[in-house]
Amino acid sequence: MENVILQAIEFWSTICEEEISISEENEKIKEFGGEIEQVSKGYISTVSETLLPEICNLFVKQTDFSEEEEGVWNIEKATIVCLTIFSTIIGDQIFTILANFINDNLISDEWNKKDAAILTLGSIIEGVETDNFPEIIQNATKILSQYLTDNNIKVRHSTNFTFSQLFTYHLRPILEITTTDNNSNVNKNELLIKQIVQELLNSLSNEPYVASNSAWALQSLMIGKNECQIDEESFSMNFFSDMFIQIIEKLFETTEREDADEYNLRCYAYEALISILNNTPKNCFNILVELIEPFLSKLENSLKIEVLSKKEEIILLQTQGYLCGIIQSVISQLQNEILDYSGRIVQCLILVFNNKHSNSHEEAMMCINSLISALKLDFSNFLPKIHDYIIGGIQSYHEIKLCTLSLTTTTNLFRNFKKQFPNEYKNNYIEILITSINNPKINRDIHTSMIETFADIAISLEGDFEPYLEYISSILKQQLELNIDFKIEKDVHFLARRRNSILDLYTAMIQGFNRDKMGHLFLDLIPDLLIFIQQIANTPDEDRFDNILITTVQLIADILLILNKKVIHLFRTNYVSQLVKECITADDKEMNQVGLKVLKIFKKNFK
Repeated sequence: MENVILQAIEFWSTICEEEISISEENEKIKEFGGEIEQVSKGYISTVSETLLPEICNLFVKQTDFSEEEEGVWNIEKATIVCLTIFSTIIGDQIFTILANFINDNLISDEWNKKDAAILTLGSIIEGVETDNFPEIIQNATKILSQYLTDNNIKVRHSTNFTFSQLFTYHLRPILEITTTDNNSNVNKNELLIKQIVQELLNSLSNEPYVASNSAWALQSLMIGKNECQIDEESFSMNFFSDMFIQIIEKLFETTEREDADEYNLRCYAYEALISILNNTPKNCFNILVELIEPFLSKLENSLKIEVLSKKEEIILLQTQGYLCGIIQSVISQLQNEILDYSGRIVQCLILVFNNKHSNSHEEAMMCINSLISALKLDFSNFLPKIHDYIIGGIQSYHEIKLCTLSLTTTTNLFRNFKKQFPNEYKNNYIEILITSINNPKINRDIHTSMIETFADIAISLEGDFEPYLEYISSILKQQLELNIDFKIEKDVHFLARRRNSILDLYTAMIQGFNRDKMGHLFLDLIPDLLIFIQQIANTPDEDRFDNILITTVQLIADILLILNKKVIHLFRTNYVSQLVKECITADDKEMNQVGLKVLKIFKKNFK
């Protein structure tokens, strides 16, 4: 009975998750120097040899095939998840246990056995170390490449899934597959990976059930390149630069299929498209210039469509979000070459922002951010049009991602404009930030992001930051009044990030003022800062992270080097000495150097 099988799989998945949870918790306890209270019984390792073949046999028990109902949880999906979790616990051992099952069934003439082997391989490889099984991965890839065109739709679907897993976690050995020619020369077989990519492209014309996994596999090729730290330039040039335009056109065509809303095909195709564009080979940049026109036109046209139904509206808004993502990707690659299209892009983004029902405001904001990076000071032409939308994003406190992205965009503006930032806009941004930071009802993580933005503004404006110094004490006062429960790990990590943001703000100010020979402006901030440093010093070692220690001592070093005899007597305290000593005696060389730097300054001034 299916419901009984599902409960049995859920039972073992839950045991796996509990063991993982215990392991992760114990790692954290070790990090904080606490005592381990609960030890895993190791049930999963004990039962694996007996249980895993039984779980895999659930794949074999398929007697016929009809496309699974979209979004419905079933035995196959549950089994994939269960095997994946098993692999994260027992690692390479899972390959040893299931090697015979995979090898025997992978070459079977019976579709269900072949499919079972393919699904098993795809489910377990996440937890396996690549370097320990390169030949097995390579041999499996050669066999699987033949199944991309298998007569059975289910086998094609599972093969695409397994390739997505192989590409994500084990791309390096696949790229190193070798072949021997007639002259006995061994070469990397670039033709095989190109053949696989070609078959995946062809598979995009299959039923949505199969095509969605094809698009996923193409995206995974790009994810794997980053995950496996493959050299970007050589990978892009060698393996798909000559297929680039074909890949883009086929994925774009797939997004416009009439049945693209089935099995998330449209989403997978757009996400693959964005991944490919983000990894455009340098010798294909000229193609990108040609592509911006059709992508931009499609976005412009989508903004003119009058929807008739809720379903159409969902698809339209989803499409607009992906198109913003595509344009953002192209901007990032082309940089100032996008200038000729920048006016049209900004106009489209304004229309997206003006649609209150749109869920694409985040993508539009990322697009604006990339445009600022690309155009630099030339973006000042668009600031009057886009300013209110960035401010509106900052004030979207309940939409945390949009608010955070708007803060990132604000940082980017100040970094690019620096002292050339028009006063009317500059003051507006800073006033909004100060008001928001002083609002206790705003999410505390957003608060911290705003302080981090304030630090970026300070380093960008240097001496021009002087008019805003009066607000700094209120930011620090809030911090000193924070009530943190050190028994709650989440609170401890929040406190570390908040302290780091404030230390970065003070560091930005002292360094920025110094560049303009205005270091004396920092003097009035020191009394409050010393109270903050004392609070850090009084925090137990297990609740104070190394990055906080080194940032604090580095800030002290900056202040002493810049203001020297004007302030050095203020820092001659037990708690400063304690922090410096901790740095000097730490196991980290960088911390040692920072601590010794401060010690040298003290010795020089107090002989």
